[in-house]
Amino acid sequence: MASQKSDTDPKPRRTRKRTPKPPPPPPAEDLPAGDVPVAEGAVALDTAAPAAPAWFPPYIYGLHEAGGEQLMIDAGRLGWVLELASVGLDGGGGTNADFTRLSGRGLGVVVRMHNGYEPAGSIPKPERYDDFARSCAAFVARSQGCKTWIIGNEPNHGAERPDGQFIFPKQYADCYRRCRTAIHQVPGHADDLVLVAGPAPWNAETRYDGNPGGDWAKYFA
Repeated sequence: MASQKSDTDPKPRRTRKRTPKPPPPPPAEDLPAGDVPVAEGAVALDTAAPAAPAWFPPYIYGLHEAGGEQLMIDAGRLGWVLELASVGLDGGGGTNADFTRLSGRGLGVVVRMHNGYEPAGSIPKPERYDDFARSCAAFVARSQGCKTWIIGNEPNHGAERPDGQFIFPKQYADCYRRCRTAIHQVPGHADDLVLVAGPAPWNAETRYDGNPGGDWAKYFA
């Protein structure tokens, strides 16, 4: 006679497989120098600083004309030094073109080339743009220690006009292009950075059709 199962018989137990826990990370003092334990499930992050674009300026600080650069050097904060060159129409004549005294100390050098001071004008009259471009190129050719140039200064400012003649945006752009092209044709300077002049943002002296208020931002744009 088959035996009957009693209600008091113990029920079979289900067994559940347990995933073994990973061993704990070794103490930090047991790791090679520079290594640290990583928590389970942690995601590694790339903490390396991204590479700066090639066109990104290497310096933040700067000053207008040499004389205070030692302050940057002593502070360990190298920066730009803006120098001025009145090149006229003859390549700058006796204007010093050696800037290695600055670049040789790790400083960045920017040279602003202009035709002359009032009333000569930051750039000359339109009929002399080619002469001015050749003069800028001649100055660059005999220069040392500079690869960054600015053409003219604040062309919307009345004091920068040649003999009081307005410099309109299209005229400045024409002069700038001629100078930039001439500079890039100088051996060893094909990759030089040639910058446009900064406008004078505090005045409204140059007014014309399309900009009756003399807005410097419209002039620059």
